[in-house]
Amino acid sequence: QAQPDVSVDIAKGRVESVKTDSEGKYRLVNVPAVPMTLWASNAQHAPYTGQHTLSEDDTDVLIDIQLPESRALGGKVVDGDGKAVAGAKVVMEEYNSVRHLDTERYACDANGRFVIPHAPIDGELTLHAFGQGIAGQDLKVDWDQAQQIIHVKRVGWIYGEVVHSETGLPISDFRVRLGYSDIGPRHYGYSATWIREGYSFRSKQGHFDTGTESLAVGQQYKLTVYAHGFNPCTLDPVTVQPIVPDPQRAVFVLAPANLLSGRVLDPNGVPVQGATAAICSAHNRFERDHWRTTGSDALGKFAFAGLDKKDLYVLVNAKGYAPKIYTRSDFMRDDQGLTDVILSTGGCLYGTVSDVNGVGLANALVKADLRVDAAEGPLQSTYRIFNQSVRTDQNGYYLIRDLVPGQYTVTVSLKSNSPI
Repeated sequence: QAQPDVSVDIAKGRVESVKTDSEGKYRLVNVPAVPMTLWASNAQHAPYTGQHTLSEDDTDVLIDIQLPESRALGGKVVDGDGKAVAGAKVVMEEYNSVRHLDTERYACDANGRFVIPHAPIDGELTLHAFGQGIAGQDLKVDWDQAQQIIHVKRVGWIYGEVVHSETGLPISDFRVRLGYSDIGPRHYGYSATWIREGYSFRSKQGHFDTGTESLAVGQQYKLTVYAHGFNPCTLDPVTVQPIVPDPQRAVFVLAPANLLSGRVLDPNGVPVQGATAAICSAHNRFERDHWRTTGSDALGKFAFAGLDKKDLYVLVNAKGYAPKIYTRSDFMRDDQGLTDVILSTGGCLYGTVSDVNGVGLANALVKADLRVDAAEGPLQSTYRIFNQSVRTDQNGYYLIRDLVPGQYTVTVSLKSNSPI
């Protein structure tokens, strides 16, 4: 019997999914000629998955789908104490290596019980339970069991308090970053904002919590707190607690900031205004979006306060000069004076890109990559920072400016991005 309103798609393929019409017909376009998994699903039937391969010569292929028999699949969602989780929802997360082919959500009753009326009768099926107050949990179905019991963990919060190391008073404005612990098991599932830039808080008591994040009670994470004028403070591990009115808070004690400062000068000793100074760690040295940056003033001065222990490299550059790279230790002085950064005129690479007939090739991509085997000092760990690329002009001419001294590998690519 023809089945209308059935979703049909290719697993892990860049094909737009379709629904069958009133006669049960479907049509997928732009299907690649590779081994693929075809799937079909709706709320009234068990899902279908099938392996198929199209050849390069196939232009229009007919594949009829017979929706398989179904069965009712029941179970229960319980927490770590064996108590029923009322209101939790269960979905068929994955079936025969195809994810998210069923969008129906099956709610648990007051006793934590759920029923999927049209589940498959065999195959590899994974259920996923989620809901308010619990962390999401997967369960691979055991067809020999009459009931599928999904054990979930209750959601908790991490509670913190931020105080001044000398006065013990609260620090009211601060930023918190959260990531996996370097000591215990790694846990994921939280917003990427936590581990990238973190979240800002303003509290007269210096209090914060992780709020709506689905962190399971008992899990452990690493947290770092930042505040203007203070050194960062990291605690690892910090444990997720049950949500309670009066929690025990992890205390972050922030000390007044260490200062890293310098002065940017040209080869003649004249201050350079508007130079960019950046500080980065070994972890994010190739991720410019995560660097801390500042500019030099009219006297060429710049400064960073509140350095992280991981901050290792200082990069200074200005238009018309070669970038300079330093390690943090280069700025640590006993006399607390400024470290002078003396810029030098940058080198350049130039020439033409032409075909075998000597005709210039426009819009070719020319890349100059600093060779690590010829780099010295901090350049050995940061050489990729100094790589540059340009496009040739209409005559095939290119010019790459402001290069640090060293040996470079020059690569040319055309529109096909195939290096020549």
